Amino acid sequence: MQKTLLYLFILLLFGGGVYYFIFQKEEAAFPESEAGFRIKDTGSIGTIFLSNPSGQNILLARTDTGWILNKKYPVLMSTLNTLMATLYNQEAVYPTPDEAHNRVITQLAGNGIKVELYDRNQNKMRTFYVGTEVHDYQGTSMLLEGAKRSYVVRIGSLVGILNSRYTTDIDNWRDRTIIAAPAEAIRKIELSYPAAPLNSFTLVNDNGKYQVIADPGVVGTQPLNERRVKAYLGYFGNLVCEGFLNGDSEIDSLLSVSPKRCNLSVTTSNGKNYNVGIFWMPMTQRSKNTDTTRNRDVPDGFDVDRYYAVSNIGDTMLIQEFAFGKIFRKAYEFYQADPTVDVVGDKKTAK
Repeated sequence: MQKTLLYLFILLLFGGGVYYFIFQKEEAAFPESEAGFRIKDTGSIGTIFLSNPSGQNILLARTDTGWILNKKYPVLMSTLNTLMATLYNQEAVYPTPDEAHNRVITQLAGNGIKVELYDRNQNKMRTFYVGTEVHDYQGTSMLLEGAKRSYVVRIGSLVGILNSRYTTDIDNWRDRTIIAAPAEAIRKIELSYPAAPLNSFTLVNDNGKYQVIADPGVVGTQPLNERRVKAYLGYFGNLVCEGFLNGDSEIDSLLSVSPKRCNLSVTTSNGKNYNVGIFWMPMTQRSKNTDTTRNRDVPDGFDVDRYYAVSNIGDTMLIQEFAFGKIFRKAYEFYQADPTVDVVGDKKTAK
């Protein structure tokens, strides 16, 4: 029994020694003051500030309602999660070689991205500079504030460059949501088609009492199809854009020659108003239009899959038919009866 306990003690001692020398020693390979690029507790981060020498600044702040970008926009969480994972996993693998040190420092000073991390009480946690890839593309040059030399940093065995994860392009950080209005919160939807006014309508939701106001000739004496109204209200919970076009030097001239497809306005019970003008987008090399796929609702020369959109908060965006096609309903559709279904044997047939 005593021998068994002795063997067990030796085994545990040996295992602990192996763990220490393989894992702990590896983590302590470089002093924290020189190479502390890894943040072990990313949950303690309250603010992230990114800046580059060109004057592009990104401020990411944790709030009670979620992360906010530059004190104005919701943050695109997929981009933030990638950055957090990078901060948690990145480690220095070796110091910059002597022969490359001065060149790397010059590059970091001229083109590096400055990263400042603060905890939830706004105490500074870390400041470091992110450069470009090293000569063999097996890591990224970084310099910790106050350190004597830069290091090559990477994530485990990942072969890749990390600087793109510290982007200072605001469009990469903005949440793509254009309209986020739950069905029960919507009080009014106005959709107008300048080129086809008979298809325009106003949908009113008065605590579950619905109206679809349209041209009397369209409405006629037919009853309102409330099932379609309820389904339509459910389409506005999460409408997103493909990307932002703010700052594009050509977009203003393109919008000036692009006919407007429709104007969309959504008003919620708390008084929030989403207002979006949607324009046909001229065909490009990416367009899938062909003679065999031509849509009679799409004017000649315009894309069948994408549109330009301009919001009431000043954003110009690219949106997709895939996301917005269900929104482009016509007034008469709310006054059509649903097809009836007869069951014949095991088959269903619509009348």
